[in-house]
Amino acid sequence: MKLCEKEIEKLVNEMHKQKNCCECVLEICSGEMNLKNKKEFESLARFFGSGLNSGCVCGALIGAILISDLKNKNLGKAEAYAISNRLHQKFVERNKVICCRILKPQKRCNEIVKNMIADLLEID
Repeated sequence: MKLCEKEIEKLVNEMHKQKNCCECVLEICSGEMNLKNKKEFESLARFFGSGLNSGCVCGALIGAILISDLKNKNLGKAEAYAISNRLHQKFVERNKVICCRILKPQKRCNEIVKNMIADLLEID
């Protein structure tokens, strides 16, 4: 992925007006990855909003893990899990929790989405 920080910020700010965190991560990253079934893939993301609609796992983290798996689909399971674990660990280090019900009231969703996209860029 070759998006710069300003492009990511602009896309996130615009998209987040109508889309949840998972949709934002998936749409921005899938556009860069030229995914074939982009529409179907994006429709899956709507169910990950508001922490699985229960305040649980942040959708930005879910979206980043889904994209990382697509980007690294040729890796073995252990290597793919290592990347997923690294994304999770960075998320927790940065945000302390992964629960949407705790993060959302802090009004940091755009920042969290941008950070997850940046983390995905580092994996390249």
